[in-house]
Amino acid sequence: MRRRHSILPIVFAATMMGGCLGSFGSPGEGTGTSTGTGTGDGTGAGTGSGDGTGNGAMPTPDPTPTPTPTPMPPAQQGSFAAALDKATDSIRLNETKSYQLTLTPSGGLTGGVTLALDNPPAGVTAVFTPSSVNITDATPVTVKVDLTVAPDLATPTTSSPVAIKATSGTINASASLGLSIPAELLVTIAKGVAIGSAAAPNTTAFNGVSTLNVKYATGMKITFVNMDGINHEVHAQLTANTLGIAHEGGPLMANAGNSYSQVITGKGTIKANDVHCHIHPAMIGPTINFQ
Repeated sequence: MRRRHSILPIVFAATMMGGCLGSFGSPGEGTGTSTGTGTGDGTGAGTGSGDGTGNGAMPTPDPTPTPTPTPMPPAQQGSFAAALDKATDSIRLNETKSYQLTLTPSGGLTGGVTLALDNPPAGVTAVFTPSSVNITDATPVTVKVDLTVAPDLATPTTSSPVAIKATSGTINASASLGLSIPAELLVTIAKGVAIGSAAAPNTTAFNGVSTLNVKYATGMKITFVNMDGINHEVHAQLTANTLGIAHEGGPLMANAGNSYSQVITGKGTIKANDVHCHIHPAMIGPTINFQ
């Protein structure tokens, strides 16, 4: 009589244990994902809650800043010319515009060059990037110039030359911008501005400040510009209505630098929150003193 042999099935069970073991995986080899969820690193597809190697998203390293070059000694010979990329322009009160200044050396000039405004109109300031430059050969050098017109110091004018002076020792050159300053106050809603909440309103949602002091001129306009990625709408009430700002009739559309302008009727103060965003009411406008 033939003896029967029973064959017992052998079962292999792969146990997933919170990112510690994938199927046939190595213990503790979960890797952090952007949401902090570990994944098994073995041959299986086990997933768990292990934090892997980085406990979630890895921080983005700060960019390495461009080092400021050591200033060279002033030039001893030669000359250079200075030129702006625009001859004339208009900048509103509380506005900044950028220009490019080009310095072109000749006659073997090399050396460090400093930059400054030369007797600018009141309320007009500049930031130069970089703040000083080195001319090492005959190659022209460019500088970014940010010109700002302050709302509380500048007097609106149809034309006011702004001279930029470049100096290297006893050698200098200048470039001039024919600047007009209209009687118009710019108030911007910045890209990515926080909309705030009832518990924590954003009191600097308009122009990044809570107070604006303005040198008033007859016929002055106020212009709101939306640079954000979502729609906003200017809600005006009480003291804002008294000084000539009406409630906007529809959204100030996103992403196109859309604007809403009104004429200010005279000197006075618009209280905080008498201008705010109608769509996002926790975005509070500043106190504006027209003086």
